[in-house]
Amino acid sequence: MTTVISIFGLMIIALSAWGIVTSKPLINMVLVVLNRPWGIYFAVAVRIGLGLVFILAADETRFPGVFRFLGYLMFIAAALILFIGRQKLGQFINWLIKNPPGMMRAWLVLGVAFGSFMVYGAN
Repeated sequence: MTTVISIFGLMIIALSAWGIVTSKPLINMVLVVLNRPWGIYFAVAVRIGLGLVFILAADETRFPGVFRFLGYLMFIAAALILFIGRQKLGQFINWLIKNPPGMMRAWLVLGVAFGSFMVYGAN
């Protein structure tokens, strides 16, 4: 299970780093997925899956309490995405797009840090 956490962490690092270098293609990819009929369900499924992996693998990680907490946080995030809905989520993404590029890059730096934590904590 910790291998799954590491793979997800590496994917988050790669996507975030790609977005730091050039954010437009990353934003376009997110918008394309979100606008598909299955897009919001995909986002929810990923969070539920990752939440389950975090909770089930927590005892095998360096920070079991943190990973267990993150797992439950993923469940909350999945519920919030369903509650917020596609339209409001799209509005939030459009709000992000309209902000200065430095703000988007700051969020993506946090993504690199989170992915790095996942990889470090899982090994």
